[in-house]
This record gives sequence, C-alpha cells and structure tokens, in this order.
Amino acid sequence: MCILGIDVGTTTVSAVVISLKDGEALESVTVKNDSFIQTEKKGERIQSVEKIAEKVQTIARDLTEKYDVKSIGVTGQMHGILYYDRKGRAVSPLYTWQDERALIPLSSGKTSVEEIKELTGYDVPSGYGLATHYYNVKSGLVPKEAVGLCTIGDYIVCSLIGLIPKMHASNGASLGLFNLKLNRFDENALKAVGIDPKFIPPVTSSARIAGIYNGIPVSVAIGDNQASFIGSVSDVDNGILLNVGTGSQVSATTEYKELKHCELRPLLGSKYLAVGCSLCGGRAYALLEKFFSAFARELGVEGEMYSIMEKLASTAKEPLKVVTTFSGTRKNPDLKGRIEDIDEENFTPSALTLGFIHGMIDELYGYAQDLDKKTLLVGSGNGIKRNPILVECAEKKFGAELKIPRNNEEASVGACLFAGVSLGLFPSLASAGKLIRYN
Repeated sequence: MCILGIDVGTTTVSAVVISLKDGEALESVTVKNDSFIQTEKKGERIQSVEKIAEKVQTIARDLTEKYDVKSIGVTGQMHGILYYDRKGRAVSPLYTWQDERALIPLSSGKTSVEEIKELTGYDVPSGYGLATHYYNVKSGLVPKEAVGLCTIGDYIVCSLIGLIPKMHASNGASLGLFNLKLNRFDENALKAVGIDPKFIPPVTSSARIAGIYNGIPVSVAIGDNQASFIGSVSDVDNGILLNVGTGSQVSATTEYKELKHCELRPLLGSKYLAVGCSLCGGRAYALLEKFFSAFARELGVEGEMYSIMEKLASTAKEPLKVVTTFSGTRKNPDLKGRIEDIDEENFTPSALTLGFIHGMIDELYGYAQDLDKKTLLVGSGNGIKRNPILVECAEKKFGAELKIPRNNEEASVGACLFAGVSLGLFPSLASAGKLIRYN
C-alpha cells in the first residue's frame, strides 16, 4: 500500500510513490514543465493550464495503475492564479508567480500594488494572485465566462476529481489580502478592491479529502513551501529546515504570533510556519563563481569554478566578513551586500570564498532568531547537497548535526504525507513524519 504525491513546479512536474510500510520511494517521476506561453505583453508570465493538466493526468493514470495507491496529494507553485467557468474548466492561462504586470502604472499613474495598499492597508507584492487579478480587472482582461479564480494546485485537484475544491489556507495566504490570524481571506479588504468574496473558493486550514479519482481519495492541494517542510522534517514540532537553492529559506513551526524577521504562513489548523527568506541565497555563491569565471576566461581558462571554490574555502584560515544581501531583503529591497574588515593579510580568494559561505548561513541564522528552540536541523536544496563546507558552517552556527532527506523530491513527499493525514492514515503530521528517512 502506498501514497502518491504530485508537485507542479514552475519548470518541472514531479511525482513520488511512497510506501506506507517504511516510507521508501517506490518510484519517482519528473517531467519538464514546458508549458510557458510566449507573449509580447510587458511583464506577463503565463503557462498553459491544459498542458500542465495533461502531464499530471498521464502521471496519475500510469502510477495508480501500477501501484496500490490509497490516497493522492497535490502541491505546486504558489501565488499564481487562473480563472475557471461554471463547469470548473480553465478559461485563462496560469498567471504565474513571476508575473510582473502589477508593477505597471494604471490610468491613475499608480501600480496595482500601490492602489491595493492604499485601499486595504495590505502589502500584496507583484506576482501574488490578487495583485495580478486586480491588474486584470483594471485592464479588462478577466474572461467574461469566469466565475472564480484558484491556484494551479487547486485546479489540478479539480482535473482529478471533477470539481473545484476548497482552497487550503497555505495557498490562500499566498494570494494576498489574507487574514492570517483567522486563516481566511479578509472580506472587507476584498470588497475594498472590488472583488466579490464568492469569486474565490471557500478556504480550509485543515487536512481534508476533496474528492475521488478513479476510486482513490484526493486531498486538497497544499502550498509547495509547506509541502517541502512536511516532506523534509520528520519531527515537525522540533525541527528547523534550511533550504539553499537559487534563493534560501529557514523554516520552523510556531503558533500565531507577531514576528520581527520572518513571515508567518499557514501550515495546518492552528499550526503555522515561520519562514525567513533570503532573496539572494544560493545566487550569492553563483555570483562569486561568475566573478571567478570571468577572470579565468581572461587567462584563457574555460569552465565552471565551483570545484576550485570548494578547494579554496577548505584552505581558508578565517573568512572575510561578507553580507550576502546582494538582492536586498523583503523589508528593504534597496539594501546592498558588502565585504568588510579587509586587510593586507586576509584579502585572499580563499578567505573571500569562505566568507560568502558564512554570509549565506549568517543571513539565515539572523532570521532564525524568530524561531523557538529546536534540536533537529534538516537541510535541502542543491546548495546544501553539493557544498559540504556550507553544511559544516551551518552545523557550527546552529549547533546541531544537519540531516539531509534521502528522497530528493521533498515537496512531492510532503504532498504524500499531507494526503495521508487527510485520509486518516496518520493521526497527525508528527506521526506521518516517521516515514521520512535521512542519508
């Protein structure tokens, strides 16, 4: 007996079948999400909903015919939206989280982001679904037959079960104008920007079954950030997750409370995730590699420099002080990175490389000051899996051994475990987490 988890990412669609006996991945599938639609419209980033749904249908059919699947979980890229008609059919492309049209000035001279802030008091960034929807409304781009909007995860569940499901709070909060304390959309804020609350599916903060696919229960879709946490941290109440990829995050569970450094995101019921996001993250290390590569090319040497950088960092006595906020922060987008305390002795390539690694971990550790005391430290993302010196630095900074999940598709695994809780196969996320194995 097993569970199927499906993750609709921006560039790939992945799935994993997890054994209920021991948590082993019986099969993993990843296909390219080549559904982007070419457009000449400024700031528009859209994907074909039909193409994505076809890929998921093929994966679901093949894997459920091959295995004794007891439940199906779905996760996927957050923030983006699509429109559907009365029959639950998509009548628009997927406007992805990368869509930037909410930063285009409207007839008032202000952007959608600015007008929403003035009307509601909420900060709804560009790419968040309700900022995108506001722009579409103002620009006359909402299809006439549209009766509602949802995330791609919600629509994939709909394509499996035949009806639009409830929207999980993890996805709802990613759209904007969401009351975190009450775990529901702020109806007054919706009305202030001209959105009928009925245009958005009802919201649930629980794990629940949405419907049936070929006799198999399918859970409501959960946000990919939350799914990755669930699929990585075996003890959700006692774990911290470090993810270092293109960006980087530090996450841990908490109750509802005001945070100084981190964002609060719904997880399950009254449980939330505190998430600290570094906008540059792993790109900081890539930026240094680009610097070294450019110099090497001038010397006639081609190729990537990461292996050399690892060697350099391993020989450094002390790191330079590097602040890796090269892309700013959410609270201060104009903030710059910097390199400090340089003298004649320490200005070396090895000290600089080690300084970048320390800077990436220091930034995450700064966000972690919002987190409660935890003893389990888990790492994910290629930045961690491919950089042992970064792992060593994280372990020293956080004071714990860093564990790396055996299965690389953490979001798909999280969707599996969430589906298991939805069906009652596990009484809680803590119980489901016992299936997670570490290298």
